[in-house]
Amino acid sequence: MTKKIISLLLALLMFASIPMGAYAAKAKADAAVETTEAPAEESGSALDTVAKMWVFVTFANPKVPHCWIYIVNQTDKPLKVCDDYYIKPHGDFSMGAFKPRGTDGPGIYFNLERHWIKPETYGRAFCMSTNVSRREMERVSNSLKRHDVWNWGMNCCYFATSIWNICSPRKLLYIISPYFMCAQMLIWGARRPNFTIPKMTNAANCYKYHSDGITQCCWRATITNTGV
Repeated sequence: MTKKIISLLLALLMFASIPMGAYAAKAKADAAVETTEAPAEESGSALDTVAKMWVFVTFANPKVPHCWIYIVNQTDKPLKVCDDYYIKPHGDFSMGAFKPRGTDGPGIYFNLERHWIKPETYGRAFCMSTNVSRREMERVSNSLKRHDVWNWGMNCCYFATSIWNICSPRKLLYIISPYFMCAQMLIWGARRPNFTIPKMTNAANCYKYHSDGITQCCWRATITNTGV
């Protein structure tokens, strides 16, 4: 409780910046390229660790900071994210909530952060990690439909805190701004990243999540001038 109170006091001293945007039509595209077949049979306890998750706050553009989730599959089998997307064995994956991009509407996007990230991003980021059990990963997968949204009150910070809190005992309060989130993370011991994320150069592996599946992002959705 003391940590939460301190983080709230620190957060109130920090400047809040919220991205703005308007709704746009959803676009349907080709089937996902990077998806893999579901494992024929799941084995092991529901409490077994199957992945590692990081929550990131990045300030490549300080006026428009971004909160997002990065996951590494630590097993020899595909790991389910949603019905038609699986993280490859020992593969990695990012997801975050965005305002409409190009002709793709607001909500959850897969792998934009992996595509955008650049060396200078790491000096403008904070993160912390947690282990993810099989049961927790199932809960993450099931929760995506409830969190497929982006608006003024339920932005990238809302999405990242919601997914993180499913898996980590170090809970984060949702207080609208990534600056507030970063203040809480620092209280919990967040640090600059001490590793690099393999950059995904192929934008064809960026997807827009929908409640009935995923579609490849339109090319305009994958373009950014500021990184992540």
